[in-house]
Amino acid sequence: MIYYTGFENKTFGKIFLAKTEKGLCIVTLRQTLENFIQHLQQRFDLEITQNDQQLAPIVQQLNEYFKRRRKEFQIVIDWDCIVSSFDRKVLQKLVHVPFGQRISYQGLAQLVGKPKAARAVGNALGRNPMPIIIPCHRVVRKDGGIGGYSAGIEIKCKLLELESYQSTS
Repeated sequence: MIYYTGFENKTFGKIFLAKTEKGLCIVTLRQTLENFIQHLQQRFDLEITQNDQQLAPIVQQLNEYFKRRRKEFQIVIDWDCIVSSFDRKVLQKLVHVPFGQRISYQGLAQLVGKPKAARAVGNALGRNPMPIIIPCHRVVRKDGGIGGYSAGIEIKCKLLELESYQSTS
Protein backbone atom coordinates (compact mmCIF):
# COMPACT_ATOMS: atom_id res chain seq x y z
CA MET A 1 0.00 0.00 0.00
CA ILE A 2 1.21 3.51 -0.87
CA TYR A 3 -0.37 6.40 1.02
CA TYR A 4 -0.17 9.92 -0.35
CA THR A 5 -1.19 13.46 0.43
CA GLY A 6 -0.54 16.92 -0.88
CA PHE A 7 -0.42 20.37 0.64
CA GLU A 8 0.26 23.91 -0.45
CA ASN A 9 3.09 26.12 0.73
CA LYS A 10 2.98 29.78 -0.27
CA THR A 11 6.71 29.88 -1.11
CA PHE A 12 7.26 26.42 -2.58
CA GLY A 13 3.85 25.66 -4.08
CA LYS A 14 2.14 22.28 -4.13
CA ILE A 15 4.05 19.50 -2.38
CA PHE A 16 3.06 15.84 -2.61
CA LEU A 17 4.26 13.08 -0.28
CA ALA A 18 3.97 9.31 -0.39
CA LYS A 19 4.90 6.59 2.06
CA THR A 20 4.95 2.84 2.18
CA GLU A 21 4.43 0.73 5.30
CA LYS A 22 8.23 1.09 5.85
CA GLY A 23 8.37 4.88 5.67
CA LEU A 24 8.49 7.96 3.49
CA CYS A 25 9.41 7.21 -0.12
CA ILE A 26 8.52 10.25 -2.27
CA VAL A 27 8.44 14.03 -1.90
CA THR A 28 7.72 16.10 -4.99
CA LEU A 29 7.77 19.79 -5.67
CA ARG A 30 6.30 21.54 -8.71
CA GLN A 31 4.18 18.65 -9.92
CA THR A 32 0.47 18.19 -10.61
CA LEU A 33 -1.58 15.60 -8.75
CA GLU A 34 -2.15 13.71 -12.01
CA ASN A 35 1.59 13.51 -12.73
CA PHE A 36 2.32 12.53 -9.13
CA ILE A 37 -0.21 9.66 -9.22
CA GLN A 38 1.13 8.53 -12.59
CA HIS A 39 4.67 8.54 -11.18
CA LEU A 40 3.55 6.41 -8.21
CA GLN A 41 1.79 3.94 -10.53
CA GLN A 42 4.88 3.60 -12.72
CA ARG A 43 7.26 3.20 -9.81
CA PHE A 44 5.32 0.95 -7.44
CA ASP A 45 3.25 -2.16 -7.96
CA LEU A 46 1.12 -1.39 -4.94
CA GLU A 47 -2.34 -0.04 -4.25
CA ILE A 48 -2.29 3.77 -4.04
CA THR A 49 -4.64 5.62 -1.74
CA GLN A 50 -4.91 9.16 -0.44
CA ASN A 51 -4.55 9.29 3.33
CA ASP A 52 -3.95 12.76 4.75
CA GLN A 53 -3.99 11.47 8.33
CA GLN A 54 -1.28 8.88 7.63
CA LEU A 55 1.07 11.62 6.39
CA ALA A 56 -0.03 14.45 8.72
CA PRO A 57 3.04 14.17 11.02
CA ILE A 58 5.37 14.59 8.03
CA VAL A 59 3.36 17.54 6.69
CA GLN A 60 3.54 19.11 10.15
CA GLN A 61 7.34 18.70 10.27
CA LEU A 62 7.71 20.21 6.79
CA ASN A 63 5.54 23.18 7.77
CA GLU A 64 7.66 23.68 10.90
CA TYR A 65 10.79 23.56 8.70
CA PHE A 66 9.34 26.16 6.31
CA LYS A 67 8.69 28.45 9.31
CA ARG A 68 12.28 27.86 10.55
CA ARG A 69 10.95 26.11 13.66
CA ARG A 70 12.48 22.75 12.75
CA LYS A 71 16.08 22.04 11.77
CA GLU A 72 16.00 18.23 11.85
CA PHE A 73 13.36 15.85 10.59
CA GLN A 74 12.23 12.89 12.67
CA ILE A 75 10.91 10.87 9.74
CA VAL A 76 11.34 7.19 8.95
CA ILE A 77 12.58 6.78 5.37
CA ASP A 78 11.93 3.70 3.26
CA TRP A 79 15.47 3.31 1.94
CA ASP A 80 14.38 0.29 -0.12
CA CYS A 81 12.70 2.74 -2.53
CA ILE A 82 16.15 3.85 -3.67
CA VAL A 83 17.18 1.14 -6.11
CA SER A 84 20.87 1.97 -6.69
CA SER A 85 23.19 1.09 -3.83
CA PHE A 86 25.45 4.04 -4.77
CA ASP A 87 22.50 6.46 -4.69
CA ARG A 88 21.41 5.06 -1.33
CA LYS A 89 24.91 5.47 0.09
CA VAL A 90 25.13 9.09 -1.13
CA LEU A 91 21.69 10.00 0.21
CA GLN A 92 22.27 8.27 3.55
CA LYS A 93 25.43 10.36 4.05
CA LEU A 94 23.62 13.51 2.95
CA VAL A 95 20.93 13.30 5.66
CA HIS A 96 23.70 14.06 8.18
CA VAL A 97 24.57 17.46 6.66
CA PRO A 98 23.04 19.86 9.20
CA PHE A 99 20.51 22.63 8.61
CA GLY A 100 22.23 25.78 7.38
CA GLN A 101 25.39 23.93 6.35
CA ARG A 102 26.52 23.02 2.88
CA ILE A 103 28.87 20.51 1.31
CA SER A 104 30.37 20.35 -2.16
CA TYR A 105 29.63 17.56 -4.60
CA GLN A 106 33.30 16.61 -4.27
CA GLY A 107 33.11 16.68 -0.47
CA LEU A 108 30.11 14.37 -0.54
CA ALA A 109 31.93 12.08 -2.98
CA GLN A 110 34.79 11.88 -0.46
CA LEU A 111 32.35 11.02 2.34
CA VAL A 112 31.08 8.03 0.35
CA GLY A 113 34.63 6.87 -0.36
CA LYS A 114 34.65 7.85 -4.05
CA PRO A 115 36.64 11.12 -4.14
CA LYS A 116 36.69 11.30 -7.94
CA ALA A 117 32.94 10.67 -8.29
CA ALA A 118 31.59 14.22 -7.88
CA ARG A 119 29.64 13.97 -11.15
CA ALA A 120 28.15 10.61 -10.10
CA VAL A 121 27.17 12.18 -6.78
CA GLY A 122 25.43 14.99 -8.67
CA ASN A 123 23.55 12.42 -10.74
CA ALA A 124 22.51 10.56 -7.57
CA LEU A 125 21.22 13.81 -6.11
CA GLY A 126 19.23 14.43 -9.29
CA ARG A 127 17.45 11.13 -8.60
CA ASN A 128 16.77 11.97 -4.93
CA PRO A 129 13.14 10.91 -4.40
CA MET A 130 12.75 12.96 -1.20
CA PRO A 131 14.13 16.47 -1.67
CA ILE A 132 14.07 18.68 1.44
CA ILE A 133 13.87 15.61 3.72
CA ILE A 134 17.09 14.30 2.13
CA PRO A 135 18.61 17.78 1.77
CA CYS A 136 20.23 17.74 -1.68
CA HIS A 137 19.75 21.53 -1.76
CA ARG A 138 22.68 21.72 0.70
CA VAL A 139 25.10 20.40 -1.92
CA VAL A 140 26.88 23.11 -3.91
CA ARG A 141 29.80 23.36 -6.29
CA LYS A 142 33.27 23.47 -4.74
CA ASP A 143 33.68 27.05 -6.08
CA GLY A 144 30.64 28.05 -4.00
CA GLY A 145 28.22 28.16 -6.96
CA ILE A 146 24.73 26.82 -6.48
CA GLY A 147 24.89 23.83 -8.84
CA GLY A 148 21.75 22.10 -10.06
CA TYR A 149 18.49 21.06 -8.45
CA SER A 150 15.76 18.76 -9.72
CA ALA A 151 12.96 21.19 -8.78
CA GLY A 152 14.82 24.14 -10.31
CA ILE A 153 17.54 26.53 -9.22
CA GLU A 154 15.03 29.09 -7.89
CA ILE A 155 13.65 26.50 -5.43
CA LYS A 156 17.18 25.53 -4.35
CA CYS A 157 18.02 29.20 -3.76
CA LYS A 158 14.84 29.65 -1.70
CA LEU A 159 15.70 26.60 0.42
CA LEU A 160 19.24 27.84 0.99
CA GLU A 161 17.88 31.27 1.86
CA LEU A 162 15.41 29.68 4.28
CA GLU A 163 18.40 28.07 5.96
CA SER A 164 20.20 31.45 5.91
CA TYR A 165 22.82 30.59 3.34
CA GLN A 166 23.57 33.51 1.03
CA SER A 167 25.03 32.61 -2.35
CA THR A 168 27.94 34.60 -3.74
CA SER A 169 27.09 33.66 -7.33
